[in-house]
Amino acid sequence: MEASDDRSFLRETVATQLWELWKRGQRPELAQFIGRSGRLSSSQLLAVLRVDQLQRWLSGEPVLVESYLTQYPAVSELALELIFGECLVREELGDTPTLAEYQRRFPGSAPSLIALGASPINAPSPNAPAPPRPSAGSLPGFEILGVVGQGGTGVVYKARQLEPDRIVALKIIRPEAGEQMTALRRFDREVRSAVRINHPNIACVYEANQSGGRQYYVTEHVEGIDLQRLVDRTGFLPPERAGEFIRQTAWALQHAHERRMVHRDIKPANVMVTLPGRPNSSPTESPTDLTRTALVDLASLGTIVKVLDMGLARVVSAGEGKTPRNTLTVAGTFLGTPDYMAPEQWENQSTADIRADIYSLGCTLYFLLTGQVPFPGGTLLQKLDKHRSHQPIPAEQLRPGLPPHILEVMRRMMAKRPADRFQKPGDIAELLRGSGSGTVTPDAPRRTPAVVAQPPGEVFQFVGHAGAVEVKTGKPVSVWEQKEIVRTVAFSPDSQLAVSSAGDRTSRVWEVASGRRLSKLVGHTGDITCAYFFPDGENIVTSGWDRTVRIWEAKTGKELRCFGGGFSEYQWLIILSVALSPNGQRLAVGGSDNVLRVWDTFDGREIVRLPGHTDWITAVAFSGDGSRALTGGRDLTVRLWDLAGGRERHCYRGHTQPITALAFNPDGRHAVSSAADGSIRCWRLPL
Repeated sequence: MEASDDRSFLRETVATQLWELWKRGQRPELAQFIGRSGRLSSSQLLAVLRVDQLQRWLSGEPVLVESYLTQYPAVSELALELIFGECLVREELGDTPTLAEYQRRFPGSAPSLIALGASPINAPSPNAPAPPRPSAGSLPGFEILGVVGQGGTGVVYKARQLEPDRIVALKIIRPEAGEQMTALRRFDREVRSAVRINHPNIACVYEANQSGGRQYYVTEHVEGIDLQRLVDRTGFLPPERAGEFIRQTAWALQHAHERRMVHRDIKPANVMVTLPGRPNSSPTESPTDLTRTALVDLASLGTIVKVLDMGLARVVSAGEGKTPRNTLTVAGTFLGTPDYMAPEQWENQSTADIRADIYSLGCTLYFLLTGQVPFPGGTLLQKLDKHRSHQPIPAEQLRPGLPPHILEVMRRMMAKRPADRFQKPGDIAELLRGSGSGTVTPDAPRRTPAVVAQPPGEVFQFVGHAGAVEVKTGKPVSVWEQKEIVRTVAFSPDSQLAVSSAGDRTSRVWEVASGRRLSKLVGHTGDITCAYFFPDGENIVTSGWDRTVRIWEAKTGKELRCFGGGFSEYQWLIILSVALSPNGQRLAVGGSDNVLRVWDTFDGREIVRLPGHTDWITAVAFSGDGSRALTGGRDLTVRLWDLAGGRERHCYRGHTQPITALAFNPDGRHAVSSAADGSIRCWRLPL
């Protein structure tokens, strides 16, 4: 097994030396190796034990944690590192460690082992039954108006509270979750603290109570969209907008901090974006309409952030004597949310302070800027290990051009040691002041846009080519031999790899410097029309005449996903154009059915289907923030699409032959198209 960046303990030189001995086929006796290594600090000794632990389990000679602690009591205070190390290697070998086993073996560490009792599923199963909708009057004093959302602990309803007469958000705790938590009445002190909070960036908590054996709490109902859904629907956010959302959230946390409160579950889904002075909508207004309206409003000025569940994370997590059963969403209210949880919060909930919220807020900023969580994929234990010991892929690598000052603030927020982070949220808010130019906040007056919008249209054109204009890039640095005609070639973002597609319906991945073939992508049953690398250079997307789009692992040639269900009704279809969003999370496809389709590359879900062209779509491109797309076709038009709203924003006409290529200008205000008529045209985009 090769050393990996995932083996954080190899940062210690002495541990690396032991690792190298195992790699060379030696099986060093641990006590002798440590004896020859001289005086070791506790962290160095722990790293050596982690290497020995990993290698002996993988070689079929498992050594239990208890054996290490008996032989080397100096690391007893770091026993949790060895416990989780054992769990990780057992998972790697296909075993499933259980909470009960480790609580029995290490009763003194039981509170810190709670993560072992949670499932790696981070959301309710898509096949789970819909939450039951209570009939009006089923909860005395409330009229249920509709379901807002659901999670592992309960269902959130939009309701009318009869006394006083007001629209509220009503969360009714599921009975099975209630069994995991002591009744809310036991936490009157925390509830009273939450009720006393009055801040424009915090959704008010009105009360927590019980009725008929059901636990519930009542909060302000906020019209808008949470940051999770916003990014899911529009892609990552402009850095100035993301910075402004985080700034307002930081002020909310500062207000809570001054009242000795910790949220413990800061994440995009708990941060709502709304509008100042927006009245409550009619009870008949549908959630879909509200979301669409909110998305349109977000394109203009005047957004305000509201933090949800302030003060209640501890209320619903303070149950004693029982542990979560088997779902992370139930455990999520007990533990926090794994993708955003601070390292120290994994180990001890009760001692986590405001700096844990700061870490979670940094992870939230990472998500807003990149469109992905800091450590995507993996099991719960692997996430825990990475949050404690590893650094995420730099945001600027996933999305070049991010402002350095925002990146620096984010890095400090996400420091592993609480002492290395900002010590209070107000410091973050001050540093991000002004990052959200063009927004309205509770403590800032409304600003006038500095740029006067001009109507969309053609800005200028370049004419002079005698034939069709094709926009291609490449580096003729080596020669690759293929028997079939090469139809497409594309380079990875770092130019180290290339993919070529040939007439034999296969693609090949090459190492540019040496010309060595790394893998062969086999699976298409029709000629390949497009092949591109993902932004991270790890995966490749291809399309073909077999009406499928496929995603491959570049270096191994393993097929990861096949898209094609949406084309099954077509007997004859040619996929002519494919584009990936800058973060690689969205896939746009156009072809001979005249329809633009956008998929989620992670789960294969079709997000939107947009008809409009009257002839084949021959070119597709994403905007820099992934929220818009351009298409060009044989109908001689270039069309701009709002992907979040699912509508066509503008249609540009001027080319006299089919469009061959499209691109957005980095400023997001202009686009360029080329066509078979030999012209290149620049278009002004609507703001």
